[in-house]
Amino acid sequence: MSANKTVLLVSAILLRVGVILFVFSQLVDIWMSIESGSDFWDYFLLVVLLLIFVGLSIITLALDKTKFEVFGFFLVLIGCVFSIFHIIITKGIQSELSTYFLLITVSIYFIIKSKRSNRKRAVNVFE
Repeated sequence: MSANKTVLLVSAILLRVGVILFVFSQLVDIWMSIESGSDFWDYFLLVVLLLIFVGLSIITLALDKTKFEVFGFFLVLIGCVFSIFHIIITKGIQSELSTYFLLITVSIYFIIKSKRSNRKRAVNVFE
């Protein structure tokens, strides 16, 4: 395997693992922020969040590269927007908001870069 293919494989795996860990952290934040008085509803919510996490993880691992880029972008975007609003509502302006703005910026950069590079490859194929 060439060095270029190895780098692409490792980066693809790391991006998928990163999206899965991001989804996990968002669901843990949701779990910790909910206060319920009933043990049944706490366990029910935990099972629902666990099923959502497993489902999103399987989808993330099963998608091909182009569909994963779009799916991962929207997962990160939705999670970041939720976290930004949650932090502003519960804690006010905090320094950790900059992390979520950076994640949004990086995800937008990657989605635009992937679409631009796909267009260039398609043009080169037909020329």
